[in-house]
Amino acid sequence: MPSRAIAGRPQPVAAGVNDRGASHRGSVVIRSILLLSLLAGCRTPSHSRSNAKNSAGVAAAEESDRVSESALASKDASLSMAESTNIIRLAGASQLVSEPSQTAETLPDPMADDYEVTLNQAVFASLNGHPVIGAEIERIQQSKADYLTSSLFPNPELFTDVQLLPLTHPFTVNRQGGPPQQDLVLTYPIDWFLFGKRTAAMSSAHYGVHVAQAEFENLIRLRVVETATAFFDAVEARGLHDVARQNVENLRRLESVTKQAIADGGRPAIEASRVRLDLIAAEQRFRTAKAAERTAIARLRALMGDQGIPFNLIPVSELDRQLLSPLVDVDQSLVVAQQSRPDLQAIQWRMTKAGADIVVEQRAARPSIAPSLGYAHQYQEKAIGFPDANSWSAALTMSVPIYNRNQGNIEKATAEERRTQFQRSAALLNLEAEIRQAVAELEAADENAKSVATEQLQLAESVRDSITTAYENGGRPLIDVLDAQRNYRETYSLYISTRAAYSRALYRYYAAVGQRLNADE
Repeated sequence: MPSRAIAGRPQPVAAGVNDRGASHRGSVVIRSILLLSLLAGCRTPSHSRSNAKNSAGVAAAEESDRVSESALASKDASLSMAESTNIIRLAGASQLVSEPSQTAETLPDPMADDYEVTLNQAVFASLNGHPVIGAEIERIQQSKADYLTSSLFPNPELFTDVQLLPLTHPFTVNRQGGPPQQDLVLTYPIDWFLFGKRTAAMSSAHYGVHVAQAEFENLIRLRVVETATAFFDAVEARGLHDVARQNVENLRRLESVTKQAIADGGRPAIEASRVRLDLIAAEQRFRTAKAAERTAIARLRALMGDQGIPFNLIPVSELDRQLLSPLVDVDQSLVVAQQSRPDLQAIQWRMTKAGADIVVEQRAARPSIAPSLGYAHQYQEKAIGFPDANSWSAALTMSVPIYNRNQGNIEKATAEERRTQFQRSAALLNLEAEIRQAVAELEAADENAKSVATEQLQLAESVRDSITTAYENGGRPLIDVLDAQRNYRETYSLYISTRAAYSRALYRYYAAVGQRLNADE
């Protein structure tokens, strides 16, 4: 059955702030809202400042706890208010996968006979409804919960007791004792305010939200290229399956013509066996190609998530469109990647957080201070013959950090900062190798795709048809027909494979850089 265009079902996508439990509701709409809001938030510019140990939040904490709380509260507000301005960064997914002829991002009707899916639709589905995305969103929510926990004020402690109660006999004026006394003591720590412990913890947790956000964006980047790769794998497998099917049909038709020619006495009987051998091999290749297509589509379907997608999935892409032939510069690609790659930004935020963690541990070494205010009521009338009396008391509890000054945790936090610095250096080295590899693959794929032109494919098809017609009329030997069939099959297969390889290399290059370099592509 020929494929037909299917009207897509719109998938609502909106940007906004949503509650934490929304992602558990199982709705694609709600998950879209969460995805967009989380992608848009938690972004602050100027990552170059984040490698300094005394960052803006920590420096403000040194000056005044009240001032710092206000500054951090403003930053926290930006985590939830910037959503509508930065719609579906989807870590640049629209930049990485948009095709010139595709603008809609909706999925077709799953009840249709032919479930045609474009690259944009496949990527949209893999980002909009996959459980991996939901799990990573919850990790961002956990980091926000850590920030909320760090911003909470400590609870006061209430102590009450009754003491000096009679044990064997009641107290009287003649047999005095006690007098019994009831105490009520309220204690509240103040070292979090005096030494900026709460502010330092808020600063560290705040950077933790940025780390989780950048890692989430990196997951989006990796899923985009993984889905694009799987999509073009499926396109290639489907194309090769079609080539194998055409080859089988042509050989079956050739076998029928050969048998008829043998029956008419115009061909030797051995030619039927020769055609039969080629037909058996072609059928084997056809079954292998069919299995490869099913495997590729199953992988693509798994990446697209639970969208009610049937197994009659048809990836649609125009492999015969004009090649883009992008001008790729390694140095420019490195500069752009260093500025836009979310995994590098995540490391940068971890470095900033490591510096804030050192401040947290240093302030944790300060003594804990907790003043107390107490009330006491003495029951004297029955015990000693005097009126009951009320009194109050004041106390101060403070630790004396002589031996344990949090040396171990301070050293651990310092080592973690050095470790993140090494990680960043290693990431930059790996980035250069990744960029150079992506550029080399793209250039090779571009040359390979250009080497098998559309004109060459049309010429091979024309030669095959001409020789087949001449053979049917008795003007060409069988070997020429089989060679023409094989030449066309190999040329067509090479055309499909090189075009698919070019598309895969192109999107791997985009993912390595972190965005598309040429807007007109």
